Amino acid sequence: MGIIQIAKAQAWENLRKIAPLELALYATLVVLYLVLRISHMSAIQEVKVVIDSASYTNMASTPVWSSALWAHVPFPPTVPLIYKLLGESPYLIAYFQ
Repeated sequence: MGIIQIAKAQAWENLRKIAPLELALYATLVVLYLVLRISHMSAIQEVKVVIDSASYTNMASTPVWSSALWAHVPFPPTVPLIYKLLGESPYLIAYFQ
């Protein structure tokens, strides 16, 4: 048996050890969280743009191969890459978060 098959078997075995009541509680909490999160996001009418958003959009406007994107000291490149992927729409970025 391969490592992946052993890991899957162990995961299923661990899942079987959880009592049905605990599993129902976890599932209820996850569903409740998702309902609250979705209702909160749909109730937002204006997305807040903070001070460093302009810096991120400036970094996102640089080409992917530019050292300005990858070697910028105060900010990691992950947020500008997401801005590059989603565009500069604050609503899309807020829903992605």
